[in-house]
Parts: sequence; C-alpha cells; structure tokens
Amino acid sequence: MGYLFLGTATFISTLWWLLAKPNLHIMALVPWLSLSQYLAVIGATLLAFNFVLAVRSRWVEDRFGGLDKVYKAHHLTGALATIFLINHPIMLALNIMPLYKVALLYFIPNVSQLAYASGILSLYIMIVLLLLTLYVKLPYPLWLKTHKLMGVPLLLGALHMVLITSDISRYLPLRLWLLGLMGIALMAYLYKLVLYRFLGPKRNYRVTDVVTNGPFTMLGMVPQNKSLQFRAGQFAFLSLHNRVIGREAHPYSFASAQHEPTLYFVVKSLGDYTRKLPEAKVGDKVTLFGPYGRLGDKMLMSDRRCIWICGGVGITPFLSLMHSVRHDQQVDWFYSVNKRPEAVFETAINQAISGQPNLRYHLHVAQENGFLTAAKVMQQTGQVERDTLVMLCGPLPMMEAFKKQFMALGCKSRQIIYEDFSLL
Repeated sequence: MGYLFLGTATFISTLWWLLAKPNLHIMALVPWLSLSQYLAVIGATLLAFNFVLAVRSRWVEDRFGGLDKVYKAHHLTGALATIFLINHPIMLALNIMPLYKVALLYFIPNVSQLAYASGILSLYIMIVLLLLTLYVKLPYPLWLKTHKLMGVPLLLGALHMVLITSDISRYLPLRLWLLGLMGIALMAYLYKLVLYRFLGPKRNYRVTDVVTNGPFTMLGMVPQNKSLQFRAGQFAFLSLHNRVIGREAHPYSFASAQHEPTLYFVVKSLGDYTRKLPEAKVGDKVTLFGPYGRLGDKMLMSDRRCIWICGGVGITPFLSLMHSVRHDQQVDWFYSVNKRPEAVFETAINQAISGQPNLRYHLHVAQENGFLTAAKVMQQTGQVERDTLVMLCGPLPMMEAFKKQFMALGCKSRQIIYEDFSLL
C-alpha cells in the first residue's frame, strides 16, 4: 500500500509535467532538455516523500506494514531522488554541448546566479550526506548530526525551484504541486527535528531495576503518569535521562507482557551506547517513543501455528509474545546460542511457559549440535504447513539465511516474518 502512494504521487507529477508541455513535439527536438526537466520533477517528488517517510508516523507505518519497511522505502527514495537529481544538470549540459564554458554554469556555483547556485549547492550537499550515510562508518552521534543537515539541501532545492525559469514557473498547477510537496517535506523535517520530542507518541517512565547478566542488561521501569499501551512483539525508542549514557533514542523490543505494570527491556552489549547501559541508575527518567513494529500482529490476530527462531538478543520480543500465545495455538520456539552459558533466560522461560503444553521451547547450542538450520527445525516440528508463520529475530544475516532456507523447503515469503532493526 505504501509504494502505491509513492507511485501515485510520481504519476501525478508526470501528468502535471506533461500538461505543462502544450507542444509535445518540441520534446523530440530537445530530448536532453526534456529528459533533464522530467528527472528534476520526479527527483523532487521522491525527495519530498523521503522526508515524510522519516517522521516515524504510525499511520505511514501501517501503510507499509512495519517501521523497518518504512525506513527501507526511505533509503530507496533517497537514493533514487539523488540519482535523478544528479542527472538533471548532466542532461542540461549535454543539451548545450559543445558550449563547454556555458555548461559549467550547471556545475560551478556562482553567487551572482542565485537560481543556479542554490540548485548546485543543494545537489552537492545531498551527495556528500548520502555518501556519509552509505559508505562511511561514522559513530552514531556524529551520523545523527550529519543526517539532521538534510534540511539544508531541501531548502536550497526549494529556493532553486522558486527562482529558476522553467516549466514550474510557467505552469501554475505544476508549480503549486511541487511547491506544495516541498512545503510538506519542510514541515516533516521540522517536525522530526524539533517537534517530535514534544508531540510524538511518548510516555515518561522511571527506572526501577537495572540487572546485568553477562552481556545482557535488563531495565525495569514504571510509568510516571500514563502507561504506554503496546502489543506483544512491538518495540519503542528508549531515551534515558542519564549524563553518562546520553539521551540518544534507540529502538528496543518490549520483553514484558502487554498488561504488566512494570515494563522490561533486555539489551545486549554490542556497541558504544549499549556498553554504557549498565550505568543506568534506579530513579533515572526514561522517555519511550512508540510503540512501533508489526512482528507479532499476524500471530495475535489468529490461531495459526507458529515457529519462532531467535538468536542472541533477538529473544526479547518472544519474551513478550510468550505471554500472548492462545491455548489453541501451537508454537515451537527455537533459541539458538553458541555456548550453553549464553542461555541466560533458560530458567525464566521454563517457569513462564510451564502449564502451556502448546508452547514447546527448544534450546539449540551450536557448540554441541552445529548451526541451527531450517532443515533441523523441520526435523523437530514436521513439515511447515501453508498457514504456518515462521517468525525470526536476531542478526540480519541469520534471518536472511533462514528465510532462504525455508523458502527452498517450500515456504512462501508471506509466511516468514522478521523486522530489520539495522534500518532503525
């Protein structure tokens, strides 16, 4: 559904651009110019929606079926917008060749030519920020600061669009459409940059427990006023008010039942931020933004048989979901660890699921039994039926490998559910 909206917006932009061309035969006479204009219109459309996709709107999340899928679309539209907009000045230069000195006007900013300079600077800044995002492994706080600068090329691009003499200036409907999109993009940018922390879906909590067990830190917290309503399998962006840890917001799955008075999150030490989490103190304030995620929705809305497979800290959403398994629902839960001591939740899980014979828990120790595979899962569960849900959580390479293995054994893509936290 989400990509249908993007496709519709692109179609409308194309339609307005064509209507701005009363003499369509001229397009054949100046193909490079026409192609340049079209690339600019589509690039601007995708750029505008790129900002809308970044606001963490739950309405937008519903259209795409998960926040990770929204961010995947965000990355795709950003890359496509950049490609289209890069080719815009290249096509303009080809249109006036062999006038090389004049062609430089499209690539070298000149403050005396503000209409051109704003477009050139917008493009160059966007390219640099995109390269930093895709190819440079920046520390997260620095990456976050560079990403917040994306509003600069947006403003410069909008200025270029207003000042340049083109179909946009000559044809009012196209002008209103594109400037309207730029206006929506600017509002989305300002909302995410400034207003989200005040107006976004959030609740305030206070830390009551900090328990460290090996590489895992469990945070317990209670609401300061209203509690956050969530579904099992969802996650929230957690921001701790702690000077040592910092107030960056990071996504973590709920590890507690939906209606428990105390919320629990389990975090594994994997990077600079997570290594500081044991420094959290009882009494620290916490802001939770959310909830987000659709991992457990299909399971919660039916009695379909499920196979859960998790590795490492990927166990956390299932610590919440295990409290929501229906009595008429068959679940096989596989937890894969490298060494037996890594299964730090073993006792808690067995206690929680006692009395639920329909939820079968399988601990798989790779050091003793080799890597867990889809074939090994089927040896213990039998053939995976067409309505069985295979739910995965763990490192992205693990989830992608299991998806390929299950599909090779006859499962359909729609049966396999996981969320890519690396996109968030």
